[in-house]
Amino acid sequence: MRIKCGFSQAIITPQPEKVFMDGYGFRMEHAKGVRDDLYVKALAIEDRNGKRFCILSFDICGFNEEVSEILRFHISQKTGLDGSSIALTATHTHAGPACGVLYSVPLNNDYMNKVGELAGNCANEALSNMEYCSFTSRFGKDLEMIHNRRNLDAIDRRVRVGCFFNQENAIAGLIAQASCHPVLMSDMYISADYPSALTKKGLEMGMCFMFLQGSCGDINPMVEGVSQEEKLEKLGGELVQSVLDVIKIEKVKGHNGDVDIDFKLNEINVPMKAFPPREEVEREIDKYIKAYYDAQDEMNKRYILQYLNWYRGILKKIERGENGDIQVPLQYLKVGNKEEKMIFIFLPFEVLTRTALKIEDRLITMGYEKENIYIVGYSNIVYGYLIPGEEIGYEKYENKDAPVWYNTALFDKDSERIVIEKLFEMV
Repeated sequence: MRIKCGFSQAIITPQPEKVFMDGYGFRMEHAKGVRDDLYVKALAIEDRNGKRFCILSFDICGFNEEVSEILRFHISQKTGLDGSSIALTATHTHAGPACGVLYSVPLNNDYMNKVGELAGNCANEALSNMEYCSFTSRFGKDLEMIHNRRNLDAIDRRVRVGCFFNQENAIAGLIAQASCHPVLMSDMYISADYPSALTKKGLEMGMCFMFLQGSCGDINPMVEGVSQEEKLEKLGGELVQSVLDVIKIEKVKGHNGDVDIDFKLNEINVPMKAFPPREEVEREIDKYIKAYYDAQDEMNKRYILQYLNWYRGILKKIERGENGDIQVPLQYLKVGNKEEKMIFIFLPFEVLTRTALKIEDRLITMGYEKENIYIVGYSNIVYGYLIPGEEIGYEKYENKDAPVWYNTALFDKDSERIVIEKLFEMV
């Protein structure tokens, strides 16, 4: 497929002493240092009719509504693109600055506005760098050092690699997508975690290697018996090698015609599980109030307070006659022509494996090849773990404790089904 494309990247590493960290609730202090730089990366594309779209990947944990609005404002100001033409994605590192994923962790708004400005400049540069490219997508070698942390058999080990070749048959940039939680770096040092290895290799080769996180909601690294640094090198090295293998064997198929792009951003209502009766919520509040004042350990107090405030928030909604339903953005980008087509699905959740595979299977029936389907989690805003309907009764962290940290209601057995139905009404 031939299209105009451009890449750009910029460092967005914060001053560690000025930010709290996202990813883990036990962190109660500012970051202590920087292990490796964080980046924003932009891919801009334009079709033969002049329609433009920009994907931006951030080395952060995710976005709450406030952060998403800040970033979109600056990107739109710098590029002139409207909201439907911009996709924000997060690599989901658990060693980045607070960005609203853990709702009780303070944001540094000055820093987030600076990131927005840098992202806007990065997107604008990507638009300025656009040139005619051929784009092909392939599977690399599977990731072996990962597992389903919910102890279920669902897992997607595949690595998708999308290569953009310019008219000189040189790589203009690439995107790589895999599904694995970046949770190797759990200390107080800023890091992009294992995707940093991909950034490092791209810089060595003078290119932008963009990472898109897939359906890693239930997938963790499985690298045992070595140090934290060695774990990062092993899993990051596995990802990099998968990408390099594709680069080595990939050949440009020739410019087989210009392509069109189509995209849409819709907001939908997602039904959530009904709140417990008011009396039950009040009992939980009383229980956590007592536990809070009885607790002696500061860390224990922090966890208790998280649950106490969650139930207090539910009580306020009950008093106002509200439910827990959420309004979320769904977005897609289609790229293609009669000979070949690909699709990007941008979901505002921590996506679990079974959900992504359901969406992929339906897209295959619509004529999309597996390697041309990019289902991207942690996009635009993140509302917690979208639990597959068949896993609702299987209570683990994702559908038991995570809503307390995301400050959402519990997902219902129909939540995932509604999201998928609304998505395919768009697509």
